[in-house]
Amino acid sequence: MKTAADFRAFSTDGRELAHWHLLYETVPLHPGAKLDTGKVPRTALTDADYRVTKMKFAKTRDPETQKSISDKTTVIYNERITIRDIPLAAYEYVVNGKPALEWVMERQAVTTDKDSGIVNDANLWATETMANAQYPLELFLRVITVSLETMKIVNALPGLELPKCPMNRIRILLPLFVAVATGAHGLTYDQWKSQVFTNPEAQDAGVSGELADPDKDGINNLLEYAMNGDPKTADKSLMPAGGKSSGALTLQFKRRREALDLDYVVEVSDDLVTWSGGFGNVWITDAVPTDLVTVTANQVPQVVADTVTATSQVPAGFGGTQFMRLKVIRSPRSGLKSTLQASGLEPLAMLTNSVVPTGLYAGAVTQYPVLVPNKVNYIVQWYFAAQAMAQLAETNPAKGKALVRAYLSNLDASDNPLKYRIHDVDLYSGEGGYPPWSLWGRIFSDSDDAYAGAILLLAGKLKRLHPTDDWLDHETLPSGASIRAMLKSVAYTNITTQAKNLTVREYAGGPDIANRSIRVYQGGNSNVSDPGFPKKINNVDVLQITGYGVGLFMDNVQVWAGLNEFTTALEMIEGAASSDVIYYKGWRNQQLETIHAVFWDSQRNAWRISDDAPGGILKGAESSPFYAALLCQLYPQLYGMPYPGNTAETQRRYNMAWKWVVDHMPNWPQSVAWPSGPDDDKFSHIEIAVIAAQMGETQKVADFLNMARARWLPGGSVTNGTVSEQIGFWHLLVGY
Repeated sequence: MKTAADFRAFSTDGRELAHWHLLYETVPLHPGAKLDTGKVPRTALTDADYRVTKMKFAKTRDPETQKSISDKTTVIYNERITIRDIPLAAYEYVVNGKPALEWVMERQAVTTDKDSGIVNDANLWATETMANAQYPLELFLRVITVSLETMKIVNALPGLELPKCPMNRIRILLPLFVAVATGAHGLTYDQWKSQVFTNPEAQDAGVSGELADPDKDGINNLLEYAMNGDPKTADKSLMPAGGKSSGALTLQFKRRREALDLDYVVEVSDDLVTWSGGFGNVWITDAVPTDLVTVTANQVPQVVADTVTATSQVPAGFGGTQFMRLKVIRSPRSGLKSTLQASGLEPLAMLTNSVVPTGLYAGAVTQYPVLVPNKVNYIVQWYFAAQAMAQLAETNPAKGKALVRAYLSNLDASDNPLKYRIHDVDLYSGEGGYPPWSLWGRIFSDSDDAYAGAILLLAGKLKRLHPTDDWLDHETLPSGASIRAMLKSVAYTNITTQAKNLTVREYAGGPDIANRSIRVYQGGNSNVSDPGFPKKINNVDVLQITGYGVGLFMDNVQVWAGLNEFTTALEMIEGAASSDVIYYKGWRNQQLETIHAVFWDSQRNAWRISDDAPGGILKGAESSPFYAALLCQLYPQLYGMPYPGNTAETQRRYNMAWKWVVDHMPNWPQSVAWPSGPDDDKFSHIEIAVIAAQMGETQKVADFLNMARARWLPGGSVTNGTVSEQIGFWHLLVGY
């Protein structure tokens, strides 16, 4: 921008756009549109009269051709209600090739999925979640207002003078606020094909095949799917656009984030013969949410597609010549599901094997999905279990709820005052004549804060993904205790009362930083010090930890993620004005600010493993090959933790953290840093494959999948087996 006035104009208008788009459900109904209810006055209508099956345009005749055409000033809402005098200007706000109003008409309807037979009824959302049968009608009227205000703002924006480069393109990127039906779990090409093509078309490879091009725009169906296009509407603007940034070659393209079966590989070459990809050669940056956003039940947008810029990290060749290309590949990950199923290792089958079926701990998930030979005891590891179930919450809500119940039923809540702390436990497996699933011994919780964050995340996610299920609203344990009230106590005891109130500095002479990070253990003590706890397990002294008040980075991110999901669930149940919602939302926001202020090493562009501050000066980021020092770098991206109010900085920190991992990653298959023995680290490393897939590092995805499969029991070569946490991340990575 050439002037400060232009910048201020764009800044002001951006805030104004955010107002209309974030508050779309509360903006005024458009006053100009008229509701025609026939002979029955609107005041006499019942909830049943507002039921919508499919909105459609009225018909009129083209004055020139006399053909019947749609009259977009009039929408027939149902047989009782017609919306008239709709301004045609409202249809100028186009999102992903379609006016926002038409997205509302399409989504606020009753439809049946052809493959599953599942009925998607917008009226149920209106009555059961919004408690307002008129919601679809009011949404349409509000979107008229939003559309008109949006175009008024956009059309008034000042012009931009850009450097003359034929490859440069500027787009105004506006969010879509209408919920789309792709589902929170993502999408595959076959699912997409069934949505955009009719049954006869889906059976015709010449129309719906990956390499077919039914709209003749030079973009085949696989690329249309990959770049969020419409295969029946020609649109060459979908093609990647070249450019420069600080002298480096760039390639900008749209990426469908929800695609579970695609790899986006950007490569660079000096001669069009030898091509190089990977993070060391091409840096994927500037991912910005664009014009397709899924709005979940709690109105928190989930990015479905974004615009990505790939920047060359290598100097140009002889004569300054350089080329970039984008390859979209049906990922081999999509074939892993059938391979796993055929060998009995499909994630859901493994999950079933890991659930404790009877006794006090029924519903808990064990650390290993399959018994380790000759191991008479079975570890219930609540943190790993909750991690796994969080990834399976959408498809397995019953197992997720059972795990939450088992966790809360075994809290250490009998202390005075109540502690609401958790113990891991060893249960008899049933071998050697011991009673199956009876208690062998308690094990201390090694991170009280992370355990609490993980279970809060699972419980909150179950409510968000299944908003009409009122289990969190009303359900109690057999003891009569309210599940929701107990989860609040878990959050209070293990998180909010454990926050520090210190002042630290990042480096000598730097500004003071308020350190409100959460301690690992309650009051600086682990559960191992509880009276009556056995001091030996398998004749080995149990570690006694006292006075350890360090805040760990991974734990604090887990705490933020848990508070984020749990606060969302509370708001859905209790409303935004609830004092508890306001309280925990404040802690969630403070936690986010603390993590970025305390744990981000601005000199190394990486995350600190802990908030240790010798002499009040924070330690630098770690570079040890030990798993936590590297895996911790990926936690913000793994849980979608943003930088407050700045999408570009969020993505920059994701990128720099991944670069740190790549630069410091040991050769884990041949390194002692990779756990291999029965007593080595049981932690999952498959999270690295999840982030590698997002970063386009296809070889690293394959490497970590192969390493994980080696410990995937039965059949794996590593005796300590599969950690239950891995089940969920496998599920996430290979798709449903």
